[in-house]
Amino acid sequence: MEKIVTIRNPRLYYAYKEEYDDAVLGSLPSRTEFTGEITEKFEEAIAKKVGRKYAVSTLTCTTALYMSLRVIGILTDFKNTNLLSTSFVHVAPADQALAAGYNVFLNDIDDYQNMIFRNSFDKEFSIILCAGLHGYSIDYDELETFRKGNNIPYIINDAAQSYFATWKGVESCKFGDISCLSFDIRKVMTSPFGQGGVCLTDNKEIYDLLISVRKYAQDTINKGNYFGGVNGFLPQQISAALLVSLNHVDEEIKVRDRYYRHYNEELAHLPLELPKILDNVNPSHQKYPILCKSKEERERLYKYMKERDIYLSPVLPGMSLRNLKGKYPYTEVICENTPKADSVCDRILSLPINPEVNEREIETVISSLCSFYEGKLNAN
Repeated sequence: MEKIVTIRNPRLYYAYKEEYDDAVLGSLPSRTEFTGEITEKFEEAIAKKVGRKYAVSTLTCTTALYMSLRVIGILTDFKNTNLLSTSFVHVAPADQALAAGYNVFLNDIDDYQNMIFRNSFDKEFSIILCAGLHGYSIDYDELETFRKGNNIPYIINDAAQSYFATWKGVESCKFGDISCLSFDIRKVMTSPFGQGGVCLTDNKEIYDLLISVRKYAQDTINKGNYFGGVNGFLPQQISAALLVSLNHVDEEIKVRDRYYRHYNEELAHLPLELPKILDNVNPSHQKYPILCKSKEERERLYKYMKERDIYLSPVLPGMSLRNLKGKYPYTEVICENTPKADSVCDRILSLPINPEVNEREIETVISSLCSFYEGKLNAN
C-alpha cells in the first residue's frame, strides 16, 4: 500500500502535470535577472484573490516575515523593539523577530489554540505578531480592540496557515498592516516546487519598503540611509507553477471541507479532542488537528499509525516557544507560564486532509484510529 502522508508531493504534480509542465517550461526563456512579468502576474493574482492592494513575493514565508519585521523597524526607527506574539506557533515568527532585532514576548493560548490577547508584561509594544493556525481564522475584532487599547501601532499577521479562511466573511489575510503567506508543501496552496511566500499590504509606503528590502535595499546604498535587506526574489518558474495552483485552490478547499466533516462524524465517539473553530470563521482546513489525552498516548498513536503506513504530522514546533533559548545578541524571548500551549504541544497530531489523499485512504485513517482506541479500551 502507498504511504498516506500529510505532505502534498509528488501526487500534487501528477494531479495537474500537463498544466505545471506547460507553465514552467513556458517560463524558462525569460530574460529577467530577478523578478519578471510572470512573477508580477502572480503577485497581482494573489492580491486580487484576497482583496489586498499590494503583494510582494519572496522565496519563503520565513523571508516574508523577516522583510516585514525589518520594514516596521524602519518605519519606527527601531525606537521600540518589543514584540508580542504567541507561544504556540511555528518557530519561524519568533526566530525572525529575534534576528530582526526584537525582544519577543509570548502569551499563552486559549481553548481554540489562538493567542490570548493580554498585556501582562508591563511593556509597550511596537508590533503584535499574530497567527491563525490549521486553516482557521482568529478573532480579528478582539485583536483590533486589544491593539487600540494598548496603543500598538502595527500588526503583522502570520497567515501562513490561515489564508483563504475568513472572519465574518472577510479573508483572514486582509487583516493586519502586513500579512504573510506560505506556499510550503504542507500548506493550503503550494506547487511541485514546495516553496514560496508573499507579503500583502494595503499601505503604499510599506509596499515600497518591502520592494526595496527584497533587493538588498540597493536604492538606499549611496544615499546615506542604507537600511539593508535580503535577496528575496521568487523565481519565475515557481511563480508560473503557483498560478496553476491558484486556479485549482477553490475546488481543493471543498475537498478539504468534505474530509473535515467526515472526520468529525466518524471520530466523534473516540476519546480525542477534535478541532474547535470559532463562530464567524469559515475555514480553509490546512490541517485537521487532534489532541490525545497525553504525550505518551500521542507517541503510541503516532507509532501505531506509522506501522500501517499512515504518517501523521506532529505539528511544529513540537514544544512551546517558552522553551526557546536563542543565541541572538541583544535580543531575548520573555514568556510567562504557558500551561495550555505546553499541553497542546505535548498532545497534538494532524491527520491527512490534503486533496491528494483519496476517499479510500481517508477511510483507512478513520478505521485505523478506531482500531487503536477500541483496542485500547478493550485492553482496559
